[in-house]
Amino acid sequence: MNGEDALWAAITAAYARPGIAPLCLRLQDQGGIDVMVLLGLCYAARELGAPLSPAEVQALRSRSEPWRAAAVRPARALRIALRAPVAGVGDDQREGFRDRLKAVELAAERVQAGIIAEWLAARGAGAADPLPGLRSFLGGTPVTEGEIGQLLDAFGPDQGASR
Repeated sequence: MNGEDALWAAITAAYARPGIAPLCLRLQDQGGIDVMVLLGLCYAARELGAPLSPAEVQALRSRSEPWRAAAVRPARALRIALRAPVAGVGDDQREGFRDRLKAVELAAERVQAGIIAEWLAARGAGAADPLPGLRSFLGGTPVTEGEIGQLLDAFGPDQGASR
């Protein structure tokens, strides 16, 4: 499995764990957090054993942001905008279209995962502690230490077992 496939598999498995999706969506909605980068940081810390420093977090964000701005955000914005009824379009048609948009959004996030995986592979060894990089990424977003631990624990060989 290449780096992109491994990262995507780990991210989708972590996202499916109890409590992770709602937490990620809350951080995305309340703090504008890029969930793909957040989960990529947790993956690097736990599965690669190579946490990112605050400077590396910024470099990774800079590398993945152009794609996020060009593809991920517009697809998500359109999908969200179409939650509301549209005159002249039946709910079934609108929801079917939204489902297709969700697939496009996920495909765009998968491309972003490839960008993240490529960046992680090129960087080499990481920082010793994942918390400074994660805290710098999360900034002022309301998140507890327990929630950070929950995100980190969604990754790794024992995925979710207490550490």
